[in-house]
Amino acid sequence: MRIHQQYFVDYTHNVIGNKTHGKFIWGAVARSGKSYMVGGLIAKRKPKLVILILGAIGETKSQFLDLFKYYDDLSQLYTPNTIWDIQNTKTHKDEKRVIVISQEQLRQDIKANKGTILSALDELLREENKIIFFDEIHQGGSEDSTQYETLQYFYKPEFKEPILV
Repeated sequence: MRIHQQYFVDYTHNVIGNKTHGKFIWGAVARSGKSYMVGGLIAKRKPKLVILILGAIGETKSQFLDLFKYYDDLSQLYTPNTIWDIQNTKTHKDEKRVIVISQEQLRQDIKANKGTILSALDELLREENKIIFFDEIHQGGSEDSTQYETLQYFYKPEFKEPILV
């Protein structure tokens, strides 16, 4: 990683380790390597569950999936069998540890309060060692379609408070 990417990762990792905060906003210019920073934090923390919620799924999904395929620190932790790309398959298997979902799909399921994805997430979110990444969270953030319900979903009493980036 480049120096600014390493700084984001190290700082976030240290704050998480100090248990002083569990919500982070990473703001960086376009093409600065935010996807690499996500990969770096995952490699450093090695969570049992990673949820990638993508706002521009058509543009960014392949970048994130490539992280788990081509970088040794991640490909050894998370094999293709542990990655659940919800856009390509609606089925859930117990060994899934990385979940890739579009914000729009998640928002629709939460609004309808139903769907296979929600029942699987309700089960998986009980895991304590997890990190949830929102990419392009501003996508779909108008007054009629706020992100509030989506963010609130992750704070149910039965789930241990997640780390949100």
